[in-house]
Amino acid sequence: MRISFVGKRPAGISALAFLYVFFLTISLISKFSHSTYSWLIIVLFLIVAVTGIALYKGKKWAWWVIGALTMFTFIRNVYFLYLAFSYAESIPDIGVVYLEYGGKFIFQSIILLFLFSKPVAQFLDFKNSDTFQRLLFLLAIGFTSVLFLLFFDRFF
Repeated sequence: MRISFVGKRPAGISALAFLYVFFLTISLISKFSHSTYSWLIIVLFLIVAVTGIALYKGKKWAWWVIGALTMFTFIRNVYFLYLAFSYAESIPDIGVVYLEYGGKFIFQSIILLFLFSKPVAQFLDFKNSDTFQRLLFLLAIGFTSVLFLLFFDRFF
């Protein structure tokens, strides 16, 4: 399989940057539009927009931000799927839950596989030897974030 390039940028980087800015922005607006946390919407929108543009321009730190957010949502979706399987008999529309979180699981898996692909590593000038360290670091960020949210949720 040959991955096409736009200039020296892999085409997938352009697509991911666009998806990140467009869909995550819409998601943030829809989730928080009726919230008292309007300042949070503005901050998250700025982070998302700047990170998407930076990834498009080939900034390594944008890979880390997108990788961390993707790993967080991946681990969170795995946890929600586990909960759905555990409490399936008490959830009326369990098929919808499986479809939603299963779809998110598949989508996040594809993004993570792409982020660790060879063309992306070459474009961002990552060394082949640091792939495992990057994966472990993102896993640590993802698990820590999910555990923090679970812990935080118990007190508020």
